[in-house]
Amino acid sequence: MNTNLRETGIDILGATPWGMHIYHSYKTQKDLLDILLPYFKAGLENNELCMWITSQPLEAEDAKLALEKEVKNLDDYIKEKQLMILDYSQWYFKSGKFELNKVLLGAVEKEQEALEKGFDGLRVAGNLSCFQKDDWGDLMCYEREIDINLNDRQILAICSYPLDKSDMNKLVQVASHHQFGLVKQAGKWIKL
Repeated sequence: MNTNLRETGIDILGATPWGMHIYHSYKTQKDLLDILLPYFKAGLENNELCMWITSQPLEAEDAKLALEKEVKNLDDYIKEKQLMILDYSQWYFKSGKFELNKVLLGAVEKEQEALEKGFDGLRVAGNLSCFQKDDWGDLMCYEREIDINLNDRQILAICSYPLDKSDMNKLVQVASHHQFGLVKQAGKWIKL
């Protein structure tokens, strides 16, 4: 794993090396914003290409409006193509269905694009609430492959999962494909 530390912007995490693959569970839109706003703010401030893949309960336009309150000159970052805020259908389901290999290759291509443009690496977060029960097997294959392949990459990744769509078995399965997790317990974020 790359030992070059990157500031996550998330208090309980601090700085982490490239290659971190983080599980994030949430109940509300506020739970998403608590973690993802400081995460992306830090990435933009630290010369990283940032890609936010949104889904219910926080659509792309709402994510942009929330980030505008935290980041000065957000439109400049968007215009310079340092920040992309995409709807899940623009990333996970481009062809109308989830294609594991295309999405994995897309992440590697975005990292290469980031490095070629002079960014330090790629910071990405995806909200996986868009996946249905029928997609679960493919989604777990994707998570396993991402976890294996991030180790040697200049990528930080957070995968957000809604608690209301997941039973305990699924949450344990998801968590096993990440280096650590962020969960809210008694109103406070904790690192697992």
